[in-house]
Amino acid sequence: MGLAKRTAHATTATVAAIADAQHDEALTGIPANYFDHRAAQLEKAVSDLVAKKNEADKDYARDKAALNREMEDEKRELLRQWEVQKNARLGVLKETHEERIAELENEKAQLRQQAKDFRAQAAAYDRNKLRCSYLDCLRGKASVPKERAGMLLFQALMIGGMVSIMTSFNGYRHSGLDFFVNYHWMYPLTFCITFLIREWFMNDFTEAIIHEFILPRFQGVKKATLITLTNIVCMVPLMSTIMTCMLYGFHDLGATLAEQVPITIAVGACVNFFIVSPIVKMIYNNLIVANASGETGTYTKFQQMIMPLLSAFNS
Repeated sequence: MGLAKRTAHATTATVAAIADAQHDEALTGIPANYFDHRAAQLEKAVSDLVAKKNEADKDYARDKAALNREMEDEKRELLRQWEVQKNARLGVLKETHEERIAELENEKAQLRQQAKDFRAQAAAYDRNKLRCSYLDCLRGKASVPKERAGMLLFQALMIGGMVSIMTSFNGYRHSGLDFFVNYHWMYPLTFCITFLIREWFMNDFTEAIIHEFILPRFQGVKKATLITLTNIVCMVPLMSTIMTCMLYGFHDLGATLAEQVPITIAVGACVNFFIVSPIVKMIYNNLIVANASGETGTYTKFQQMIMPLLSAFNS
């Protein structure tokens, strides 16, 4: 019963709606399915637009890929051209650099050769400057060594020359030719004693006198003469006393020295000033120092050999 009522009511409502629609269509002149039809057309237009959009996206993706490939090809070509230009410019730069390096090497070689020549000229100049004549020695112009090894060698030459001449002179005066046969051992003994005395205290003593009284006041021949007399006057009495005691003992020592010392001083001063000192200075300056050549020179080797001995001796 209820279902029949509801069905009848729905049928009545539908009929009423159709009647209303027909009434509205009659009033407005618009078909009843116009909006549905228009909505369907719009949906179809939207579908067409979506299809066109998808097609445009595909075309864009295809064109983009093609453009990317083209740009990559162009990029590779530009990189290749840039690499070629870079290599060409680097080649030119390297060639220029190598030429500059060659020029600098040549210039360096020339400068080294010039420095070598200059050192040779300087060494020759120093050798010529150090060279001295006999008159230079008498006038006090000949140089004497200042370094320890040079002083040691110079002193050994001076003592050797003086001992050889003065020992022969005094020995011949007292014993004649027999001295050279029986007392030849006196030469090395006298040399050693004289050398030790000079090293122990006499060098400092005579140097103090020379620097205090002679060098500030005298020049030239006077200076050379007074230096010779200072060394002779200081050494002769001491060495005469030692040698006389060794040969003859202490008997009549005072009289023997009173007779021997003045003659020995006079002869020793003349021998030292005119013979031994000039010869030793010329040998040292003109032969030893002037011919020393760097680390291979004989004098340099002597210095390298003698310095440890000097250090041990001084200690």
